[in-house]
Amino acid sequence: MVGPAAPNPFRFSTSIRFSLAKDEAVTLRVFDVHGREIQVLASGTFPAGTHVVRWDGRSREGVAASGVYFAELKTATVSLKRKLVLVQ
Repeated sequence: MVGPAAPNPFRFSTSIRFSLAKDEAVTLRVFDVHGREIQVLASGTFPAGTHVVRWDGRSREGVAASGVYFAELKTATVSLKRKLVLVQ
């Protein structure tokens, strides 16, 4: 359902690819290592198929610091996390 982010580690942006078997409500968020949500990348209903969402390494407050982050994809039935490494 969720592939690895590419590129990873990344400097300017990374893409997160996910596939849905049916139309479904999706939330894709980025968290820091302390579990704080720093960015919502996608929220809403997506059609069945493959989707790509880009993260530009920014938090709500601006450019995120270098470090490890986690992308979490949630649907009604699935919650998956992927590690992202941002290097500035």
